[in-house]
Amino acid sequence: MRKYNLITNKQSRSNALINATSILALSLSAALVGAPNLALAQDATKDTKTEAVKGDTTKDDTVVVVGIRKSLRKAISLKRANLSVVEVATAEDIGKLPGISIAETLSRLPGVAVQRVDGRSQSISIRGMGPTFGVTLLNGMEMVSTGDDRSFEYDQFPGELTTQLTVYKTPDAALGTQGLAGTVDISTIDPLLTSGKKFNVSARAELNSYDKLIPGTKNTGSRFSASYIDKNEDGTFGVALGYTRLDSPTLKKYFNPWDFGPAGWWPVVGVPEDQLVYDGFETGVMAWDGVRDSMMGVFEFKPTDNFKSKLNIFHSQFKQDMNGRELAGVLGDWGLGNVPTSVTQNNGAAGLTVQNVAAAVTMREDHRKDDLDAISWTNEYYVGGWKLQGDLAYSKATRKQKTYEVYAATKDPITMTADINSGFDGFGQLSSSFDFGNIANYNYASYWWGGGGGYIQDALINDEMKNARFSAKHDFHYGIFKDFEGGIIYSDRTKKVDYVGTTMLLTNPTQDGCIHYYGGSSDGCMAIPASIVQSPVNLGFSGIPNLISFDASDALSGSEFIASTEQNKNPYWNYNINEKITTAFVKFGLEFDAVIPFTGNIGLQAIHTEQSSIGTNDNGDGTKSLVSVKTDYTNYLPSLNLTGDLGNGLYLKLAAAKVQARPQLEMMRANFSAGVDNTTKKWSGSGGNPTLEPWRANAYDISLEKYFTKGTYLAIAGFRKDLTTAVLENTIEFDFSGFNNPTSITPISNIGLLTAPANVKGGYIQGVEFSGAMELSIIDKAFDGFGVLGSFSNTKSNVPGTDIDGKPTNQPLDGLSGQVASLSVYYENNGWQFRVSDRYRSEFSATRRNSFHAVIDTIRPENLVELQAGYTFQSGPLQDLNILFQINNLTDAAYVTSQTAEGVEALKEYHKFGRQYLLGVSYKF
Repeated sequence: MRKYNLITNKQSRSNALINATSILALSLSAALVGAPNLALAQDATKDTKTEAVKGDTTKDDTVVVVGIRKSLRKAISLKRANLSVVEVATAEDIGKLPGISIAETLSRLPGVAVQRVDGRSQSISIRGMGPTFGVTLLNGMEMVSTGDDRSFEYDQFPGELTTQLTVYKTPDAALGTQGLAGTVDISTIDPLLTSGKKFNVSARAELNSYDKLIPGTKNTGSRFSASYIDKNEDGTFGVALGYTRLDSPTLKKYFNPWDFGPAGWWPVVGVPEDQLVYDGFETGVMAWDGVRDSMMGVFEFKPTDNFKSKLNIFHSQFKQDMNGRELAGVLGDWGLGNVPTSVTQNNGAAGLTVQNVAAAVTMREDHRKDDLDAISWTNEYYVGGWKLQGDLAYSKATRKQKTYEVYAATKDPITMTADINSGFDGFGQLSSSFDFGNIANYNYASYWWGGGGGYIQDALINDEMKNARFSAKHDFHYGIFKDFEGGIIYSDRTKKVDYVGTTMLLTNPTQDGCIHYYGGSSDGCMAIPASIVQSPVNLGFSGIPNLISFDASDALSGSEFIASTEQNKNPYWNYNINEKITTAFVKFGLEFDAVIPFTGNIGLQAIHTEQSSIGTNDNGDGTKSLVSVKTDYTNYLPSLNLTGDLGNGLYLKLAAAKVQARPQLEMMRANFSAGVDNTTKKWSGSGGNPTLEPWRANAYDISLEKYFTKGTYLAIAGFRKDLTTAVLENTIEFDFSGFNNPTSITPISNIGLLTAPANVKGGYIQGVEFSGAMELSIIDKAFDGFGVLGSFSNTKSNVPGTDIDGKPTNQPLDGLSGQVASLSVYYENNGWQFRVSDRYRSEFSATRRNSFHAVIDTIRPENLVELQAGYTFQSGPLQDLNILFQINNLTDAAYVTSQTAEGVEALKEYHKFGRQYLLGVSYKF
């Protein structure tokens, strides 16, 4: 029997915020235990949507509660009423979801953490598990993604068109597609539940604290949104329309040391082979101009009490244009040319001095356009005590992206000092007497990694999904059962990812005296035309006051470059995958007494999956052959949710279920590099695994929730997921039938060994979560309007798996954070609004795609602080006009990744993005 080593992923901590959150929990407990005459929370069975429209009051309230408190009270009520363990964020009104983006709003919920991508909050992790372990729904139907995988990119969806976000931490058999970590359901407005006609409009100006980093870019932006909601007098037809436009800059300063490890790996001249040293570094600036236009339409028709039909339409287009300027220095003797480097001082991870470096300068440019469309049609019909429902949905995501690089090099060797002794707390510092800002000191140059003086990459991603759902529900009472629901859900998803790379060769390179000449006919240097040169950029944050600048696309369109006839990007990592999933489900509502009264549900999903992938095999002789692999399987996922009423607003929630998460799509690609070995006459190779099955786990949850008032609660929850199937890189037996064999060797069998992602067994993920919210007026009326909410979660996991030789793997669990915490303090009264929020995440791993394939980074702990202040006019001609000021990333928190060699952790990336200031107005008619 194969044994699997269980590896614990240790995480760093931020004592300040964790202690603050712990103090918050203790303070809440003490205050609530001692608070006199606390009113119990509202009846959980009450129609919360209707109540949210009319306003929310308590017995002691003298005014109708609106704004922050209203949305929090509604969210708490929905959390209490749901039979599953859930977290909810709601908007006071359409266009007023709290937070700057959906991802940031979600990250304030217990056990949820945001992941920044180039400064934007783009994806989330739930309970220490990365984005691929969750599922995102829009109005109950699974969504496609413009990313390289199946995980949803939340910056595609504007918060202004969202009214509610629900995170399901325990499954419900009738929910449909669900994740191993959890399921996020994005809900748009329901126009027939609104009261009267509403028109909202808002506009905000945006400023980044950094100056313009690159000529032609900007550090200012704007945001605009408008929405209209109305219904006819008899309430049979309602409509909601919304539009948002985002024009937002993203600015980045960075310093990235390369390849920390023994000097003998490269080697580095002048350094003993066993001495730890960096292989090089890069530093630079990047500027994105992001413009997103989004539109939403909801049309609801209810001609009778027995029938309702709703059509949801959503479209979003996101254009992102990036310009970058980068300075690099290589220390290893593979170098940037035929002049060897010399390291005269080395302090390991702390710093070094480099001589005779032919420094490289790279001009970067990237243009990306994402289109996301979704349409769903929901119909409900009531007859004979049955609720019949039929839903159809279609969604499509398309991403077109073009990336440019152009390389320039110094004409002569230079001396440069690199000081990285700032460690994880700042940018590395460079110094040199060389004038990096003078274009006369440079030429276009060829480098071995690209084989030319430039590079163009095209990416095309298409993701298309068709969904259908048919279900029936009937209320009845038989023993402990109170209702029945059953149905079938079908989805058909096809995703294609194509990256194509082209090397741009110099048309007439000079080789004599060129320090970058490698001996090939296309190697060498050429002069940079003066017509494309811009003003230098400032890299003063890393010690270089000026660096040459020009646009890569302008350079590559000149006569100095010609496209290579050979494709540079290997299609090994591209894929074309189809999934057809049919889910049949049944669910019974439960109601019984067992010392205390319980309500809940028990259900079962039977999920049949057909998956196929089309790709290519590199035959090893310069030829490629088409490969197509199909497989199918069925999983059975039972689930149980119980809520026990302990009285006085105290509830015990229990859940047990089998859960799954489909593997990353890139892992399922049918692209291989395989052939028959001359000696063994056996097939072997590496690549994807189209027969890969999902992650599976037995999940157990317990949550104790105490509701004191509508806006005050405390909860503690624990969970454990015992993995029965995981996915890790491994060496497995594989059937190579159908593969082309261009050699004369006859294999002894079509069964060979494949190094690829594989299903393994064992391991667990477990954690505990604390959360609470308190309106401080329950302590004393003098604190009316003040409130506090926070959460803290602690998660740990061991990752299963050994290789074919029985050696333990070292692959971390994607997205695992040991600790996640959030703390918000707010004040809202007499039109004034103020809120400050702090979100913390301990060290975690995250998957990203580099220039070639998906890699896992180790990201250092980070704190993100936001501030929001505003005023809403209460009367007069400006009544309902709101002025709002926000600061995102108040402390300009760095994004820092690390690399480890021989047990020594060293800096890998240090990025900063500046503060984001927003000032605007909104008005509700």
